[in-house]
Amino acid sequence: TLTATANGLTSAISTVFGVSPGAATKLAFAVQPSNAATASAVISPAVQVTVQDAQGNTVTGTTNSITLAITPATGTTGAVLGGTLTIAAVNGVAMFSDLTVDRVGTGYKLTATAGGLAPATSTAFLVNGFTSLSVGGSHTCGLTLAGTAYCWGSNARGQLGNGSTTNSSAPVAVSGGITFASVHARFHYSCGVSTSGAAYCWGENSYGELGNGSTTSLSNAPVAVSGGLSFATVSTGYWHACGVTTAGAAYCWGINNTGQLGNASTTSNSSVPLAVSGGLTFATVSAGDGQTCGVTPAGTAYCWGYNSFGQLGDS
Repeated sequence: TLTATANGLTSAISTVFGVSPGAATKLAFAVQPSNAATASAVISPAVQVTVQDAQGNTVTGTTNSITLAITPATGTTGAVLGGTLTIAAVNGVAMFSDLTVDRVGTGYKLTATAGGLAPATSTAFLVNGFTSLSVGGSHTCGLTLAGTAYCWGSNARGQLGNGSTTNSSAPVAVSGGITFASVHARFHYSCGVSTSGAAYCWGENSYGELGNGSTTSLSNAPVAVSGGLSFATVSTGYWHACGVTTAGAAYCWGINNTGQLGNASTTSNSSVPLAVSGGLTFATVSAGDGQTCGVTPAGTAYCWGYNSFGQLGDS
């Protein structure tokens, strides 16, 4: 209805009238594709594509057949879009309820086409799945494309990080809602580095291997490694852990009975990160049972700690 008004006069209201959509000219995604939980999982909620006029109104009387195709994710090729890919619109809307993508990846997009209409491209979405795994003594941890850490197996010391000490034969999410860039499992504990560079550890802590300034026997949820350091990588050893900061400095924490912390001592364990002696710049480190090794950006390897079998490689 229209309403007419003027000062000092009684207003008037028109009879009811309607506005119909214009001619169908284009397609649009009414419901964008959501991230898929795993490869070949059905994308939910169902993707919806509408037939629209030039002003963006849904043309409800149309029954065009609409077809979807996939644009590959960043760095991937060969992904297959599964499900019913061509649907006839009902009242101008085509609903795709069984779409799947068979490959993990990020940056996928869908393109909708129909004869005589301008096509539409969806927003980007990802297909989640594990991108890395790390095996500990009796548990395993994995990292998904979305940066969520999962662990499974023995959990007597809280090494699954899910807030319990109950074993799990299926992956359970690590507590805390942290987005991880890497995760590393070891004997009875695990550590990870967040996308912001903060290091977290969980599980056994008798020798301070969680690095949080404590030797409380265990933590069944992630605790931040002390010192406010920004790590590029962390490696878990048997009872000690080491990391390399974004500036290339190596730090270690935990047991030090064989010099595996690399701070020129074999007498004191440390529940906080200690700088490795020598002022070297490292690209990466790897912590073992009683020894640690690191590689500099120039490719030179250095090792420290237990050497009864020559594992330091110094002849």
